[in-house]
Amino acid sequence: MIAAHFPNRPKLTEFLGTQLRSGRLALFLGSGISMKLATGDDGLLMGLPDWPTLMNNLYAIKELPPTIYTKNTNFPQVAEDFRLQHCNGNNGYWLDCVSKALYAGGDLDFSLIRKNGTLEAIGALVRTSLRGAVSEIVTLNFDDVLDRYLAIHGIVVVPTFEEKCWASRGDIVIYHPHGFLPSPGSCFQPASSFVVLDRSSYSKSAPIMNQKMKLVMQSHICLFIGLSGEDERLDKLIWETKDEGNHAYNTSQTGYWGVAFSASYNQAKARKWEERRIYLQKLDDYHTDLPNFLFEICQSAASR
Repeated sequence: MIAAHFPNRPKLTEFLGTQLRSGRLALFLGSGISMKLATGDDGLLMGLPDWPTLMNNLYAIKELPPTIYTKNTNFPQVAEDFRLQHCNGNNGYWLDCVSKALYAGGDLDFSLIRKNGTLEAIGALVRTSLRGAVSEIVTLNFDDVLDRYLAIHGIVVVPTFEEKCWASRGDIVIYHPHGFLPSPGSCFQPASSFVVLDRSSYSKSAPIMNQKMKLVMQSHICLFIGLSGEDERLDKLIWETKDEGNHAYNTSQTGYWGVAFSASYNQAKARKWEERRIYLQKLDDYHTDLPNFLFEICQSAASR
């Protein structure tokens, strides 16, 4: 039965606060944290593009109208069509085009972005404290908004995106399994040699990075933030983790091994996550109530 283990929000924050104190809390982040980052002085929203806008920006590089894909909402296929038709097998040019489409707005204004409540709350979860800290972050975004935000606050961040990499010292390692494209003016270099954006890149296997993500899932209570649950690669790993015997929760009897969030909650969505043994928490809204919830986890951990 849905919500059987968490009859109310305080009980859930208490449970997650305990996991934070134990170093067992991990974050899986999606594009929801990179869009609508701040409101500019002109009153317009700042942030990175959603799928349709990203494709629009991509085709605008070749001065092509967006109408060429309006009848096709399979955006990975739209991206693959662009790569095959306009990049002539040049991977470097493809990555350059994606970067230009991603950061079409130019330099990121972190004087405004620093006021973003969700990033602020994630930063609070990551900071070393006697009440514990998030030990692992996996982001399916190839932007560096979170990496730069944490670095501005003096947190030593190690972006990790290649299949084979050396162990590194840092306050937090952020895994970028879909690739990594630093923003203009970023202190983080270099970019990855790939991005998971077009259809073929979603189809290709990346066994080492999949193994890393699955290890994080299987040994932590995971918060899924800014994710719709539609990413096939992630969903496959979630199902593999959910299978009996693959997650530590089977021995601790917590029932759920993850929590997702939705401001448009309904029973169908809840059951979808429930099947994967992930609890769906209803939010009043995504941009104020989510940060409040994450801060409540920190406060619960500290109070105990």
